[in-house]
Amino acid sequence: TIIGVIITVGFTFLSIKKLFEKDEQKEAQIQELSNQTSQLIKQNELFEKRIRMSVKPRIWCNGGGYSGHDNGIKVDIANRGELCFITSFEVLSGDEVEFTSWKDKVGIKKEKNLMIHGRSLEKHPKDVEFKMKVNYSDIEGYKYESIIHWKKGTGDIIETKEL
Repeated sequence: TIIGVIITVGFTFLSIKKLFEKDEQKEAQIQELSNQTSQLIKQNELFEKRIRMSVKPRIWCNGGGYSGHDNGIKVDIANRGELCFITSFEVLSGDEVEFTSWKDKVGIKKEKNLMIHGRSLEKHPKDVEFKMKVNYSDIEGYKYESIIHWKKGTGDIIETKEL
């Protein structure tokens, strides 16, 4: 009986030792999988940034102009980047102006431009000053907005941000 107990205790210790070794191996495997997952997440984020950069439009205000006889204002928006879709625009502040709007989004291809037409309701267009926001998106659906400052008959983009 004593020999049986000693053998049983020995096997029990060996079994416990093997369980601990297996736990250490499993923990090492789990750590390795965790490291691989972290690397995949980093690669995915980098891939997403590359996609965003490859479809990103780069709009700028190519000035514009005015006509004094009908108080007309023309804001020229050009695109140096990839295809973008102007979804809306609005006057934020400044003198009272009115722009012709459209119902559907309007695309601007790379190296092309879009002229937004409006008119001054108070002053001669060369004396008008206002800020307007232009909302647009790229082909992947990422959204952007740019703020245009119009002064002395021409416009400049003063801020652009991704939404």
